[in-house]
Amino acid sequence: MQNKIATGTRTYEKRRGLDGTEGQIIGRQLKTGEVRRIDYQRRELPWEEYRLIFQAARDLLLSRGYEKNSPDLEAQNLFAEMIPDSAELRQERKTTLKQLKSRDEKTRFLAAKHLDKLARHRHQDECVVRHPDIVAALIDALDKESRRKNSSVRLQEMLIQGLGRVQSVW
Repeated sequence: MQNKIATGTRTYEKRRGLDGTEGQIIGRQLKTGEVRRIDYQRRELPWEEYRLIFQAARDLLLSRGYEKNSPDLEAQNLFAEMIPDSAELRQERKTTLKQLKSRDEKTRFLAAKHLDKLARHRHQDECVVRHPDIVAALIDALDKESRRKNSSVRLQEMLIQGLGRVQSVW
């Protein structure tokens, strides 16, 4: 992961023309003149460009940490540290994810339907349904529904449909 980050930094610097000319030498060995540390003053990014870079980093950490056959725990930790929870995600945790655990079948169905609707109608880069916590909650709800004696087939279908939409879009 550190190699990928270093490679990404070099690629970014090449793409932006930051070849070290904007850097300020901070640490230099006096006898040999060897540079030990350079501090770069990066230019501020316009919001749209920052958003695209942020989304690319988030997508890389998601695919490395969660979507591969063998999940990378280091990537999962980096995702947790670097990608802040959005206000929408915090709201979904308080409402929809709690509703998925409700004893009332209608409440669970409406929560599953809501998540399916989010995955269907939102722009894929901004969709909260893609977050690992939401996907894990959907999988857990489907597992619990499949073990219930009187579980509704409609509810199970809605959960599978929501998971399918998340998977097909990303």
